[in-house]
Amino acid sequence: QRVINFIEKTTVHTKSVWAKEPFILEPWQRGQAEKDGDLWRVSGIVAPIFGAVKWSPMWNRWVRQFSEVWIEMARKQGKSELMAALGLYLLIADGEWSAEIIGAASDKRQASAVFNVCRDMIRLSPVLSKLERRGDLLIVDSRKKIVYKPTMSTYEVVSADSMANLGANPYAILFDEVLAQPSRDLWDYLAQGFGTRPNQLLIGITTPGPDRESFAYQEHLHSINVAR
Repeated sequence: QRVINFIEKTTVHTKSVWAKEPFILEPWQRGQAEKDGDLWRVSGIVAPIFGAVKWSPMWNRWVRQFSEVWIEMARKQGKSELMAALGLYLLIADGEWSAEIIGAASDKRQASAVFNVCRDMIRLSPVLSKLERRGDLLIVDSRKKIVYKPTMSTYEVVSADSMANLGANPYAILFDEVLAQPSRDLWDYLAQGFGTRPNQLLIGITTPGPDRESFAYQEHLHSINVAR
């Protein structure tokens, strides 16, 4: 509920006649997560990611049940807006110190799409724009980077062509339009940085496509098998 409240009371739409309007989640975006014995019954997106938890003996604390999320949706369903809202929550309100949020895609232009929505959300939101004005949020447009100073956390864009420059220890990866990835190299490279934080999270989101030889289609099949 904390995540839902953050999105609906803090973030706003950024396009056309809906610009500056509160981002009220649709029921399929909000979803549900309910414990049934040892199992979680889940639907939708936000509630399963942030509401389903398990006890970790290694970390001696409750952690997220799901550390890898696969989302497929049709075009024009608010993909970038949803990812931007989740990215801002993870950057600002998830309580992780020095969180590194990575926005990834096949090239810089695609990787910048969600960043641009994050930037616009901050500047159009009464709450978030106040954080920018008082210096808690710093937007570095030239580097496609946002810094949240109170926890020394960052959101930064990377692409497959800049992979060699990464020394990533990510807290969360927001991987946009996975269908455009020529291979799974960037996905695997970023995921290899996991293991050093208790609540690390990899979210892949894409529109479906017809290419059955693609990496995205293999992840599609893998996700169906996991769900079953």
